[in-house]
Formats: sequence, structure tokens, C-alpha cells
Amino acid sequence: MEVNLFNERTSRSIYDAGFTLSCVLLGLSVMYGSRAFALGYAVTASFVYLSHHKYNLKTSFPLLAGIALAFATALTFLFKVNSSAGRMLIYKISYRMWKNHWFAGLGNGGFEKVYNHYQAAYFENGSYTARELLLADNTYFAFNDYFQFIIEHGVPGILLVACLFAAAMIVMAALLTRNFENKSGVTFGFSLLLPFLIAACFTYVFERPVFQSVIINGAFIMLTMYFMAKRRNTGLWILIPLYLAIWGFSARAQLARQNALHTWQEAKLLADYGERKESMALFRRLEVTLKNNPAFLVSYADQYLKIHDYEKALRLYQEAQHYQSSNIQLSKIGSCYYQLGRIAEAEAFFRKSVFMVPNRFTSRQQLLMFYVQTGQYDKARLCAADMQKLPVKVASVKVDKILEDAVRLVKTLPR
Repeated sequence: MEVNLFNERTSRSIYDAGFTLSCVLLGLSVMYGSRAFALGYAVTASFVYLSHHKYNLKTSFPLLAGIALAFATALTFLFKVNSSAGRMLIYKISYRMWKNHWFAGLGNGGFEKVYNHYQAAYFENGSYTARELLLADNTYFAFNDYFQFIIEHGVPGILLVACLFAAAMIVMAALLTRNFENKSGVTFGFSLLLPFLIAACFTYVFERPVFQSVIINGAFIMLTMYFMAKRRNTGLWILIPLYLAIWGFSARAQLARQNALHTWQEAKLLADYGERKESMALFRRLEVTLKNNPAFLVSYADQYLKIHDYEKALRLYQEAQHYQSSNIQLSKIGSCYYQLGRIAEAEAFFRKSVFMVPNRFTSRQQLLMFYVQTGQYDKARLCAADMQKLPVKVASVKVDKILEDAVRLVKTLPR
């Protein structure tokens, strides 16, 4: 026997609340330029409307698909066109990653560790367009959470993503066609989930704690309404403790993280004020808590670089590479190798830094100075010539000075 918690008027109010909320958030998404969420909330508002008015399945799904396709096409080709082109570059390189690791995947967190190395290889190969060169940047997300999950987890990842999509389709079909108790409450909970499931196809969603909390709450509301309607008390006895446990664990983890970040900020401030001893004591204490945080490891390594302890700095930069790569890290590793007299390794890392994000003049300037300091004058001239040919992504006084200094420096080199 089903139990209905809401009378007809309350149910209508819940539908109206879900529809209105989706429309408001659609407007805010457009206002703040989030195309992924604009699409998500456009489809969600349409879904809530169709669910309330009991359209048949043959009409509803094609209509939703048409709305999604129209919005996606307009948002891709009419708004933030350069951003769309940049994501196409990311998808192209990500596909190469998947092709090389399609069966077992790269492992959890493997994308941000490996992607920029694939990008460096892509640009070093030379088969790229000028537009791709200008759009390249340090990238840590595939801008499609499902594709990134598949890249990291291989065939099992494909199966899990397929199961998620199948479950979402089944729920949508049931809400569009069937009439059951507490349907308005289940629909409202699903309307909190759906925009995030859609947005995750075009940006990174599941990494963000705020979005995670909305997804968890939406799933809880949807399942609670369903179990209560069906009088499935066992489901509720499992769901409610699980929900509370998730929030308790999350709150504890977030509090520990905030305390660690506060201490880290204090350590950096002490270093800036010249209190080196106190700063390093805090960094050493934090190393246990934040040893898997690449940004912290780089910050910690920077402190050793400042006091010319290149061995320790190099070790920490290399540890950071196990979690995340960037052209800035590679330049710093190159500097450490140079200071330690390991010239071949230094050149390899300076060069890879250039190819990883090829539109950065600072990386090329560092490579140029390395060639000059090591007496490799022919390579220095080639490097300076490449800098002069490089298209400028954002004109600035800094870029102009780098180019002027490069020309002036090359003129002083011995023949």
C-alpha cells in the first residue's frame, strides 16, 4: 500500500517550486556565463513541466532531446566560441589518453597527473594549429566528468557510467509516464540532481564540495519520498543513517582541511616576513596532513628553493608530479637540475615546460637564459627566433619586455 504525504494542492506547489527554482537558476547560469549549467537547468525546467502535465513518453523524450540539442548547439557556436575550441583541444588530447589506456585506465587521479604530459607531446610533435597553441593551458580536468572517469578507470568505468545513465533514463521515464504517491516530492529531488548530471558532460562538477552537497541532498529527498510512499521502512533505516554518516564524515574532513589550509597560509605569511625557521617548522608539520596535495608540495618546495637547498626542493617538486603536472613545476625542476649541475636533465625539463603550454613567453625566456648560461649559443639564437614568431595571446608590457630583452641578449652573444 502506498502512502501519499501530499494533497493535490501541495503537490502542485512542489512542482511549481521545482520549475521556478530551475528557471531562476537557468537565468543565473546565463548571467554568469555557465553554458553547462544553462543547458542543465533548461532541460530540468522542461522535464519538471512535462512531468507535471503528464505528457506521454513518445512526446516527452524527443521534446527533451530537442531542447537539449538546440541549447547545446546555440551555446557551443554562439557563446564563448574560443572556450568551445579550447575544450575541443582537451577532448582531442584526452581521446589519445583513453586510446592508450582504454582497458585498465590511468587509475584514480591519473588524468591531472598525465594530461599535461600528453599535451606537451602533442605540441612537440608539431601537428597543431595556431589557435590551439593560443588556447593551450595547464589542464587538470577533461571538462566531461564521465569521460574523465572512463579514462581513469577503463572498462569498469564505462560500465559504471552506462549504469548511471541507464538509471537516470529509467527514473525520468517513470516520472514522465507513471502516476504514483509522492511523485511530486520524488520529482523535486530528481530536479536537484538532473542539472548536475547534465552539466557534468561539459565541465567538472563532481570535484566541487558545494555541488556534491546538492547532489547528495537531491538523492536523499528523492529516495526518501519514494521509500515513504512505498512503505519501505528497511530502505529508510539504511538511507537515513547513511546520509547522516556521509555528512558527518564530510564535515569532519572539511574541518580538518580548513585547519590545515589556515596553518599553510600562516606558514607562507611567516616566510614572506622573513621568519624562515618558524615557517619551515609549520611546513614540516603540515607535510603529514597535506602530503597528497600538489599545491602544498610545490609551495613547500619553493621555500627550499629560496634557501638554495636544491636537493630537497627537487624531491618535493617530483613528489608533486605524482599528483599533478604543470609547466611551472617543470621549469622549477629544470632550475633545480641546473643548480645541481645536471645539465642534460635541466634542458629536458625546460624544453618540456615550453611545449606543455607553448604560448607562455616566461617559459621560453627561462629556456633562452639556460642556453646562454650553459654556452649553447646556437640553441639560444633559435630559441629567441622562435619567441619572435610566437603569436601573442594577451598583449602586455611584460611580454613586450621579454621580447625586447631576447633581441638585445642575442645581439651580445659571441659568434
